[in-house]
Amino acid sequence: MDASSSGNRALITGSGSLLNCADNMFVGLNGPGNNLVINNGGQIMDTTGYIGSNPGSDNNSVLVAGSHSVWTNITDMYVGDFSLNNSLTISNGGWSSADMVMWGGSPAATATARSLPVPVRSGATQSIFMPAVSGAATVW
Repeated sequence: MDASSSGNRALITGSGSLLNCADNMFVGLNGPGNNLVINNGGQIMDTTGYIGSNPGSDNNSVLVAGSHSVWTNITDMYVGDFSLNNSLTISNGGWSSADMVMWGGSPAATATARSLPVPVRSGATQSIFMPAVSGAATVW
């Protein structure tokens, strides 16, 4: 595995399809242009999710789409931690969860986002930056 590889594609699709990561899930650790699609009931479970992590891991994307399509982050999710133009789209009944989401984590990172109060697992609320969320029955 080359952490700086680019242009990779992964598809988790269909009811009963589960990618269970024992640790963290990276879509673009050090490389640009990687893409993950979770749809048609596919599921991913990890400890912490990253979409674009280190400098140079730009233009990575994740799409969670369709009924029962789920990306579960047991702890946190980082979208564009220290990189540019990374995206998360949840649509058409897709679902994603995390205790905390960081959108554009460093001053050099770029993101178009808005801050909204959302419930977290503890029952409290905190302000996080929201991704693109659209379509009927879509949950963040």
